[in-house]
Amino acid sequence: MDRYTFDNLPIKEQIQYINNKLLEGDTLTNTCKDIGIGRTTIRNRFKQHGYEFNQAKKLYISIVEVVELEGSSKVVMQESSNKVVGADTNNINNLKDILYNFNEMNTKLNEVYSWYESQSSNKVVGADKLNIDDFKGNIVTRSYKVYENVQKEFVAFCEANKKYRVQDIVSQALKDFMDKYNN
Repeated sequence: MDRYTFDNLPIKEQIQYINNKLLEGDTLTNTCKDIGIGRTTIRNRFKQHGYEFNQAKKLYISIVEVVELEGSSKVVMQESSNKVVGADTNNINNLKDILYNFNEMNTKLNEVYSWYESQSSNKVVGADKLNIDDFKGNIVTRSYKVYENVQKEFVAFCEANKKYRVQDIVSQALKDFMDKYNN
């Protein structure tokens, strides 16, 4: 089959064609060469339509959609998408075991993440927390002595917030300090 003919097939027929070639013993690389299409193109195209290459089965299979229930840390499987084009599947029980283990690990991971957030420092500022005023006026140069460890932290902070100029960060820090303690 040539590339033009292949590209004009409906996606299900493209997947069926590739899977049939794979079932006949052809490799994916050789099948793609015969068509004149890249493996990456096939992978991306099929993935857009919910299919991935299963290395164990050597076939493109439908990705089973995992849906997180709103307000819950549990995950459910939508079995309607558990179809392999051009081949049979009977791994629903294995998938259910995997999802059960995923739910358990997800709960533990959420606990670890909550602990991490409570322990993490405030060195990294989210874009929503850093508010820099739109300063206007003449810019003046001043020299202040600061402790080396404070300077190193400030440089790291500026690197993490490159979208702002250093002069704006310093100006905002001084302004916030004065607003807070100037009573």
